[in-house]
Amino acid sequence: MTLSFAPVLTVAIVGALFIFGTFLFSWLIRPNVYDPNKSDIYECGERPIGSGWANTNIRFYVIALIFLIFEVEVALTFPVAAVYKKWMMGQGAGGPFTALVAILIFAGTLFVGIIYSWGKGDFEWVKEIADTKMTGEDANALPINLRKGSRI
Repeated sequence: MTLSFAPVLTVAIVGALFIFGTFLFSWLIRPNVYDPNKSDIYECGERPIGSGWANTNIRFYVIALIFLIFEVEVALTFPVAAVYKKWMMGQGAGGPFTALVAILIFAGTLFVGIIYSWGKGDFEWVKEIADTKMTGEDANALPINLRKGSRI
């Protein structure tokens, strides 16, 4: 009874020995010469210049999220469209018009979302910044792209 797991244990031990043996062998034969270029950050063949922290415009994220929402809509609508004919013949659960009503509610909700995003101006790539309430020297301390009337 105790030997019934012997093949599994043997395969596990041989697998572990193979993995650790490969690591040990590669550690023994590799060169140990330090090169500062190898420990440098590599980005598309260019040497890094400046800080790694850069501001990314929020519009990229908004457009990506809107795209993702409508990709999910397509991914969820396609299977329903594929079996819609069977459902109309009464072979699906809930009657012939259940799928149509469900898809219309789903698409209507997304349509309301796109109208909201459009009304907010999320699809305008260049839009004006809202007026700031800063006046005097505080307003002059703002960067040029954040002052009243500037466009980004």
